[in-house]
Amino acid sequence: MSKPAGKGSGSGGQPPTTSTSEPKMPDKATVEKLYLAVLEDTLVPPATIERLMESQSIERKWQFVQINGGGIGKGGAGSSSSGSGGQTGAVSQQSASKVIAWGEKEKTLLNKIGTSKSPDIQSLLSLKVLLSSANKETMSAFLKSDGVAILVKAILTRTNHKCMDEVEAALLYEILLCSKLVMNNVMGMKGFLSVSGSIDAIALSLRFEYKHLALLVRTRHL
Repeated sequence: MSKPAGKGSGSGGQPPTTSTSEPKMPDKATVEKLYLAVLEDTLVPPATIERLMESQSIERKWQFVQINGGGIGKGGAGSSSSGSGGQTGAVSQQSASKVIAWGEKEKTLLNKIGTSKSPDIQSLLSLKVLLSSANKETMSAFLKSDGVAILVKAILTRTNHKCMDEVEAALLYEILLCSKLVMNNVMGMKGFLSVSGSIDAIALSLRFEYKHLALLVRTRHL
């Protein structure tokens, strides 16, 4: 009887395994640059960026860059065909799917909020999720789609009522939370302030009969 072929030899054995070693961490200056690029692209507030740049270890920063791609291949700080860009190029491909693109679904959502006299809570919650995870590209698309003007109009629709019931107050609260997410970064703040009447709309939301609204306006917006 012939002996069976060895498991690790010849064409009859198992296919060879390939190693999937993690990219080598580049020098400290490169990691710092990539880390800053990721934080800015994900619209982290300036004060938080400063704190993280000072407090996080170089290993934690590199780990964060790997998870988020670090702008590699997008013309960011680490875009390169060699050196540190070559070491981490594959990471950006893995994280590209995490970027929320502004498409027809998002346009429809914003248009639904803008055209409805009383937007449903679910639409506002969906917009809040979108804005909470927005990067520069998504925020730019939101601003170009007149997103701030739509939020301001929705705020004024609520505040123009002499008597606001609990439902309207709940809607206004969610709209203000969306506004807060827009203003939580430099790009969004500039876009919000550029819309006429935006600050007045926020001020009109200071309704002391609804404590949660008053606290939100006083501590988050003004």
